[in-house]
Amino acid sequence: MDSNKLTFQDNTFDLSITDFVLLGLDDEVGAAKHILRTVKPGGVAALAVWKEKPWQAALKEAHRRTRGDAAPLPPFLAVVDYDTEQFKNILERAGHKKAQFFERAAWIEIPDLKRWATIAWSFLSTPEGGWPQSGEDMWDWAIEICAEEMQKGDAYVHEDGVHKVRMISTIAVTKKQWEERFST
Repeated sequence: MDSNKLTFQDNTFDLSITDFVLLGLDDEVGAAKHILRTVKPGGVAALAVWKEKPWQAALKEAHRRTRGDAAPLPPFLAVVDYDTEQFKNILERAGHKKAQFFERAAWIEIPDLKRWATIAWSFLSTPEGGWPQSGEDMWDWAIEICAEEMQKGDAYVHEDGVHKVRMISTIAVTKKQWEERFST
């Protein structure tokens, strides 16, 4: 179902949870309006977005070094994470009032960093139009760069043979007021 054209009736849900969806949409404000529209008065909407994804920087560095500075970023890497103010602005423009914001860290455990880098590179770094031969030729180098870059910074630890990478999310919680109405 299109996030900007939800077919649910107004005031349907007591609780709406939207995890890591808004950032990938063309119209985040429109989707946030529909979330609010479908929540009952007195109901709660919880929305989460990534604030920090260190793996994204690793993939971007591999992209830069293997494809050059002038090469356009692949669609999944071109997405820029929201800071809290941007997130707040989107929700306010959509009609969400008095949102409370929380930050939470999540650690992903990666037993085999090279395998993870291979999966991430193949899925998230695919250039528009697919993989050219030059991408195939530099594949192993790109994987090495990703794995090396993932280990930099304070969002990475290696414990008991397991690689751990911290990502941070921003979570907004709003309660729909009784007087709020949605208009298209």
